[in-house]
Amino acid sequence: MITYLVIVVFIYEQILATQNDLGRMTERKKVNDKESALRNRIMEHMNLQHETSLLDYVQHYCKMPRPRRAVMTDISTEEVEVLYTMRSGQQKKVSLKFQKPIKSLSLARDQLVRMAKVAAEGLGYSPYTVSNFRFMNFPGFITFTGVTTIFASLAVPSKYFDSDSLIFDYIPRDYLEYTLKFEQFRFLIAMTVAAIHFVEACIMIRRTRFYRVPLGPRLLWVLATLFEGFPAMMRFSSEVEKATSG
Repeated sequence: MITYLVIVVFIYEQILATQNDLGRMTERKKVNDKESALRNRIMEHMNLQHETSLLDYVQHYCKMPRPRRAVMTDISTEEVEVLYTMRSGQQKKVSLKFQKPIKSLSLARDQLVRMAKVAAEGLGYSPYTVSNFRFMNFPGFITFTGVTTIFASLAVPSKYFDSDSLIFDYIPRDYLEYTLKFEQFRFLIAMTVAAIHFVEACIMIRRTRFYRVPLGPRLLWVLATLFEGFPAMMRFSSEVEKATSG
């Protein structure tokens, strides 16, 4: 009888142990499935939205020419794995370790952002990018038109204030006499404005490069600055502010 009870207790303990093992295996599987899903989401996000950062990773941390393409192929709590393609077509994988190992992939974002920031700044770029061009709004257009008209009238008043012009009857005589005195300086006025806008356009070229604006929007920003001057620079600054705060 005692032997029978011992056997029953032993079998019962084995059943409990097996159930516990199965429970732990199930929990580990859930954790692994969750980590795997998170890993895939991170890689998909980086490959679709942040290829520039991946290219920066390879160029900066590996101290090599910029690849033509880069794809994140794996990520763990200690490192990221990137497959890059050189312009010659040669492909190679590289493992880039985090500054410190992380406890979970849910904490990977901060590490990836830090790596991207260090890499971009090391290459002479901003870690933030501006990808679009923004046209002037209606109040800006009115202001630009008004300022342009005033400058043009100062530069070539005889063209604007001819007695046969449509606006001649609406111009105060005092203003007409005042602007006519500037006609001898029209070339100087025109060249000064052109020089200021040229300098501003050169500054815009540097700024669009620093924030890595794509070629199409970059050309529009430079042309807008060449014609508008300061208003275009202010619009670009607001786009930069959006990028840095987002």
